[in-house]
This record gives sequence, structure tokens and C-alpha cells, in this order.
Amino acid sequence: MDTKISEIISILPEDLQPLLLQHKEFGVLLGQVIANYEKVIVNLQERNAFLESEIKRLKDQLQLDSHNSSKPPSTDLGRKKKIPSLRKVSGLSPGGQKGHNGTTLKQVSNPDHKNEIKVDVCEHCGKELSFVPPKTIEKRQVFDIPDIKIEITEH
Repeated sequence: MDTKISEIISILPEDLQPLLLQHKEFGVLLGQVIANYEKVIVNLQERNAFLESEIKRLKDQLQLDSHNSSKPPSTDLGRKKKIPSLRKVSGLSPGGQKGHNGTTLKQVSNPDHKNEIKVDVCEHCGKELSFVPPKTIEKRQVFDIPDIKIEITEH
């Protein structure tokens, strides 16, 4: 190292040579600091490699569930496996197609029950309407399946 410094000193102008010789001790100290930092860098690189491998191991562990390991289903984290659709692509838009006559329930002339709902008060102004004849009558029919009743027969 002294030979390199001697070469550098010989290249410098004469007025700077004494200044460099005065700070030769500073150069040695600076070399020691650099060596210490190089050791720290090596330690940090080793630590970084270890932490990266630990992150990979933990990520791989998170991917495990009862489907791809021997873990019980109770340890699954609430994620359900996505079931692929069995529907084949038909090229048609969803819903009823143009030109297809659909079917619907037709109103019957004699329903089993009739509920007549009269409007006695205007919902906007509160005016009495019981004596006013209706302008329009709307009819709607709801088709319900009655509750099943068990019949018991003794023989």
C-alpha cells in the first residue's frame, strides 16, 4: 500500500505532497473503516438471502390448503375453491332470444279469492276520496301453491 501512496505522491505537485503525507494516517484509518463496512455488507447480504428464502417458504405455506396438502379442511382460511363453469359457449346472448314467443300465466276469469283495495285518501294531499269514482282499475293475479296438508286415514 505504501508503494501506491508513494506513486500518487510523486505524481502530485510539490506544494500538495506535504499535505498528503500529513494525512497518511487518515488514509490508514479510512481503509480500516472501509474494511469494516465491507464486513457489514457481507453480513447484510447473507441476512438478506436468508430472509428472502424465509419469505418464499412462508408464501408457499400460505398456498397450502386441504386440497393440495394433508391439512384438515378446518384449517382452510375461508377461501372456497373456484368451481369452473360447465356452461358451453353458444354464441347467443343470455336471456330470451329474438323471435321466440314466450309463455306466461294468463289471468283467470274466476279467481279463488278476490281482495278489493279502495283508496279513501289521496296519498299526496290527504283529500277524502271515498265518494269519488275511480278513473282506472288495476287487476293483478298472484298464483300461489297452497300449503300441503297431511291427510291421515285409518284402516
